[in-house]
Amino acid sequence: MNVEMETDLQIKVEDPVHSYLLKLDYSEADIARMSMNTRMFHDLGVYGDTSEDLMWVLKQKFAVDLSRLRLDRYFPPEFECANKWDAFVRNLATPLQSRLARDRD
Repeated sequence: MNVEMETDLQIKVEDPVHSYLLKLDYSEADIARMSMNTRMFHDLGVYGDTSEDLMWVLKQKFAVDLSRLRLDRYFPPEFECANKWDAFVRNLATPLQSRLARDRD
């Protein structure tokens, strides 16, 4: 039964999710590794401006009402780096933040 449940969670070509992921420029190979349980921030590392861009596709291409969505509740913001040290720390912290959030779930 567990195997059947896993196959039901796979993204099929006829699913609107598959079409959405293609519009986001994910390859067929990337999509094949995803499931309906794949999370944008936790699993794919999407955050900040990129998350806004991905939500824009939902709104424009699929007419999804996102007027009440607060991205800051689901995705950490990107921030400008004042110098190379800040950029280095940010590049270390973002994957760690993703891993910590994944472990909490």
